[in-house]
Amino acid sequence: MSEKIEKSAQETEKISLQNVLAHNTSAYVTEIDDPEEIGDVLLTGATGFLGIHVLKYLLDHTKKMVYCLILPGNDTAEKQLQNMLMYYFDDPFWELFGSRIKAVEGDLTDAASVEKLGTLPFKTVINCANCMFGAALEPVNVQGAENLVHLSVKGNRRMIQISPVGISGTNPNGKLPEGTLLHENEQDIGQTLSNSFLQSKFRAEQIVLKAIEKDGLDAKVIRIGNLMGRYSDGEFRINFVDNRYMRCLRAYAALGVVPVSVLDETVEFSPVDCTAEAVVRLAATSRKFTVFHATNGHVVQNGDVIEALFRAGIELKVVKEDAYLNALKAALTDRDLRDIVLPLSLAESRAKNVAETEIGHSNAFTTKALYRMNFKWPIIHGDYLVNAFLTLKKFDFFEKKQ
Repeated sequence: MSEKIEKSAQETEKISLQNVLAHNTSAYVTEIDDPEEIGDVLLTGATGFLGIHVLKYLLDHTKKMVYCLILPGNDTAEKQLQNMLMYYFDDPFWELFGSRIKAVEGDLTDAASVEKLGTLPFKTVINCANCMFGAALEPVNVQGAENLVHLSVKGNRRMIQISPVGISGTNPNGKLPEGTLLHENEQDIGQTLSNSFLQSKFRAEQIVLKAIEKDGLDAKVIRIGNLMGRYSDGEFRINFVDNRYMRCLRAYAALGVVPVSVLDETVEFSPVDCTAEAVVRLAATSRKFTVFHATNGHVVQNGDVIEALFRAGIELKVVKEDAYLNALKAALTDRDLRDIVLPLSLAESRAKNVAETEIGHSNAFTTKALYRMNFKWPIIHGDYLVNAFLTLKKFDFFEKKQ
């Protein structure tokens, strides 16, 4: 009996969330109208790759004050933020601190610390805070989101939760129909999430969406894709090794070979400056729209990526599958190479596990919505990729010894 009650409660919860998600379809895209006023902004994760670019877009294209929540460290909050601004934009923007930028020390994972932020006169919270692994993963990704939800509900603020589109997960044992995609009007489609990071982000989404339904929270979940270097100049993140696809490219470079079988596979690249603009624009849509997929619809074939690596001076030989697997097997026994090529070994394991195929996503609704806001994703061309790879070469990213 208790199992039936629990299952019934879960089904009721799903139905209620469906109501929250209902407007996120192309049927309602004509209701995307003039942008709403987002007011001054509280920005978390401002020293991160996406966060710092959201800050820059707000500074360049609005007149808003941006309050940046910075975790206490060896340097002051202002110094930490200025260091990141200098790294990415060659300018610490000293003159804007106080008038446009306010660095605020605080801990997203501490409810009391977040509650104190309620005295600041911001209208919108943009939560770019992100932890990929380690002991802080759950506190930052889940508890941090929950603390911001409480803050936003109590102060009647709008909240923008940044999430990875990878919460689409995998199709467990073919339970879902072949070709299933995660759409903007969906959250729990029965996917499997074996990755702790994705699990935490999935739960954070649920906290936000349930607060919309139960507490009247004005909020949006914006799912982002494969963040890449700026479209303007190819500048990449400090922690570029966190990008799974880039780790695979580094592994191919270490091997010196790439299998011909992957050349026709496609990959999505979302330049970080374009993503930041999309986030700010989508943040200003009507509260009836609650989930967006801010991902670039212009995909690239791996063959074009490999060609760009050639042009950037990374020597790779295209080989048949058996030659590639032999090279990979040998590298896994090499003390200098095994850690670098491990992502390819994991990818091979996933590819053999036909019971766990990755679920893709649709961004049709969001793309149409962005068109109505005069935004379009760039086509990723060879020169952009070459420039990005040359930038990474300067940091010895493709060296065999790390």
